[in-house]
Amino acid sequence: SILGNLVDGACSGFKVQDSSNVRKLKEEFLRDFKRFDTVENFSDHHYASMGNWLKQNWVKKVQEEWKILDKDLPEAIFVRACESRMDLLRAVIIGAEGTPYHDGLFFFDIQFPDTYPSVPPKVYYHSGGLRINPNLYNCGKVCLSLLGTWTGTMRENWLPKESTMLQLLVSIQALILNEKPYFNEPFYARTKGTPSGESQSRVYSENVFVLSLKTMVYSMRKPPQHFEEFVRCHFFVRSHDIVKACNAYKDGAPVGSMVKGGVQGLDEQASRSGSKKFRTDVASFMKTLDSSSVRKLKEEFLRDFKRFDTVEDFSDHHYGAEGSPAKYSLWPLNFKGRSKNWGKTVQEEWKILDKNLPETIFVRACESRMDLLRAVIIGAEGTPYHDGLFFFDIQFPDTYPSVPPKVHYHSGGLRINPNLYKCGKVCLSLIRTWTGKTREKWLPKESTMLQLLVSIQALILNEKPYFNEPGYEKTIGTPSGESNSKAYSENVFVLSLKTMHFEEFVRSHFFVRQSGSKKFRTNVASYMKTVVDEFVNLGAIREANHIGEPNPTLFPVFYYLELEGKKLFVVF
Repeated sequence: SILGNLVDGACSGFKVQDSSNVRKLKEEFLRDFKRFDTVENFSDHHYASMGNWLKQNWVKKVQEEWKILDKDLPEAIFVRACESRMDLLRAVIIGAEGTPYHDGLFFFDIQFPDTYPSVPPKVYYHSGGLRINPNLYNCGKVCLSLLGTWTGTMRENWLPKESTMLQLLVSIQALILNEKPYFNEPFYARTKGTPSGESQSRVYSENVFVLSLKTMVYSMRKPPQHFEEFVRCHFFVRSHDIVKACNAYKDGAPVGSMVKGGVQGLDEQASRSGSKKFRTDVASFMKTLDSSSVRKLKEEFLRDFKRFDTVEDFSDHHYGAEGSPAKYSLWPLNFKGRSKNWGKTVQEEWKILDKNLPETIFVRACESRMDLLRAVIIGAEGTPYHDGLFFFDIQFPDTYPSVPPKVHYHSGGLRINPNLYKCGKVCLSLIRTWTGKTREKWLPKESTMLQLLVSIQALILNEKPYFNEPGYEKTIGTPSGESNSKAYSENVFVLSLKTMHFEEFVRSHFFVRQSGSKKFRTNVASYMKTVVDEFVNLGAIREANHIGEPNPTLFPVFYYLELEGKKLFVVF
């Protein structure tokens, strides 16, 4: 969400690391996103159905415009030109600080006419049906002297020998998307500085900010072609500041006063600024922003996230210190000290995983360290592990497949299963860390990595893990056995909640999955704050006062739970 972190983008090897990594990746994408670049087609361009002209002088002039844009575009304007349709451009302008448009993305489709530069370009604004400015109509018309769509002085009109596309874009940014757009309306400029004029301007800016929020949602739901990832990354990075601005404006800060670092120039009088309607509109629309586009984007991310893929680095892998990249790298295939067919066998394992992994198991292999894998298993419905993410680091030994893989569980110091130790040990016959029948043990000519992962999921992270404890299976079906199993599963569920400390893949999963005995109820309720705080860190929910009355104007809705005379909250 713009009120929660928009996540889509690849997870780099399920790294167990600070949750800011994904933000860094998005920031790097935005830094590397060229201000000017060419693309192959513009099938969704507003002027795409109009003719294409390639007169010699016209082409030369357009190419000159491209060079100027490539060299001189300011930081907040990005342009894409079309190689197959030189008459078409698309631009996005980022709303500036100090304006009611701050942090918004405003898209414009542009066409060079066949008589350009004798006549100005044609410009269409992607309005989403919203009138956010006197100069920007909801039909897409842009009203500006430079375009000949409004009257102006000679120097304000298009001058064929002087005017440029860069000048046009900067004019839209500075003259239209400005600090006080109310005064763009003809004849209103004369009231600037008067009490009535400034009052009307403030109200207009409040309305514009609400419309700007709606434009953000419009952009996220229908990002224009060639800017899809840019839109996602922009709102991911700017989400926190947009939330802060919304909260500040709800509390009475003047629209446009939010800048990096806080509220600018806020005094006692200004702190009471903002109409009741405006504050209500912002609060109610924050609900819309959170509840719609974000969840959809995160669900799309999870759908597109490959079950099997390779990554370049596993610096934080449990077995990373064993062996060396040269020893296990993909090229050259001369695995010294390995069994004869070690490399071929590992590659065959990769192929099996790529083809056959079930929906709830995801694996990353390392190109520079073929001996290393990392897997995550999603806890199944009907088990006390449901919706949890359980990570395992795996290594193919030198003599694989004659011996089974090594497996380390990322326990976080928690014992959530008789077979999963706090030290990370995985107790399973298949990997010879527990006794078992011949067919339950590792069989070099038959057993596979896929079999191992499915066994962990089905045999360890099961519906009644209590009975995994040696000897306890004898009590299955007895009153005492089932009672003990129920209590054990309750404790396991609380421990499963504690394992929910987030990574990059985890961000989208837990965003989408937000969902006994007296001791069990107390443990769940008391740990709810920790879990909810993690959801807040994800951006899946907003932070709230932990004690107090529910506020129906905020989103998500906060439900308060009365338990043992204490008020605790649950968030949905």
